[in-house]
Amino acid sequence: MSVASRYPKFGQFNAAIGSRVPNSIEKYPEYQKARPNRELLKREQLDLLHILREKMHLDVTELVPEEKTPLCCFVEDLAVVFNGKALLTRGLKSGDPRELEIKSLKIALKDYGIEILFMEEYASAIPHNPMELNGGAAAGDEMENGVEKEPKRIVGGDVLFTGYEFFIGISYYTNVEGAMEFASKMTDLAVTVIKLPLETSNDPEIKSRRLKDYISVACEGLLVYADTPDGNYLLKQIINNSSYDYSTVKMRAEFLANCMYINGYLLYPDTGNTLCSDGDSDYKLLDQLISRIPVPASEFSRIKTALSRRVLIFDAPHTHGARRHFP
Repeated sequence: MSVASRYPKFGQFNAAIGSRVPNSIEKYPEYQKARPNRELLKREQLDLLHILREKMHLDVTELVPEEKTPLCCFVEDLAVVFNGKALLTRGLKSGDPRELEIKSLKIALKDYGIEILFMEEYASAIPHNPMELNGGAAAGDEMENGVEKEPKRIVGGDVLFTGYEFFIGISYYTNVEGAMEFASKMTDLAVTVIKLPLETSNDPEIKSRRLKDYISVACEGLLVYADTPDGNYLLKQIINNSSYDYSTVKMRAEFLANCMYINGYLLYPDTGNTLCSDGDSDYKLLDQLISRIPVPASEFSRIKTALSRRVLIFDAPHTHGARRHFP
């Protein structure tokens, strides 16, 4: 893919939607072992929203936390927003009562002038191992008689936009059918599907990971990735399936590989411990290219939650310059 085809608004945002941390987050079953400090999580989330509002100058909407949903502060799960459109996702575990969150998010997105798109529940019959999504490659799942029909699933954490093309990770939450839905409704750019190496793991923490837990974009043409077996496996898929030559910077831990490129700045997770000191030495390799802004994330790192999951960042047709809360 040529440099000339780069999306002209890459990395430019004017709006964000986030949610405060609910009291119920400490009761989420998968966090019981880590026993996170609820008040520290709340403080770190408020710090992130403050940075977006005051330093990044984004118009920030804070959703009222939904106590029935312990994970309501992870709004990236709920939608993929691109070029004035939002695809509301259908990739969460069955039984998660997130309908109220999606209702509030939909109101907020419409308020910004974003067009709302809904996923159909099931895919039509598709050929075995489809190889193209808007010019990108795809890897199909096992099918019977050459046809598969299952609910479409996708979450925002599995959708990586580099400025030139999209990569979508096939994970516990995202499948090929969901990727095809995204490609058909959201973009004319190349969409390439890659697989996360989750098949052999029974660990809930491993299965809950998304593509952007391992790889993110630090600035135009530069990928940040986790220097782990899984991170290297995914990076190799990206390099092998892209016609654009990306530069790369490796991080020594998966949690540090997720950062956000916003309006010429790099927001990265500051864990406040030795892990951060190791990772910080890696991040310093970027200092000649981009200004870095640390985001407090010591408590979020204990529950292995990527920075980008905590907020939905996008370029809105219009903003209002006011803090808004949606019940």
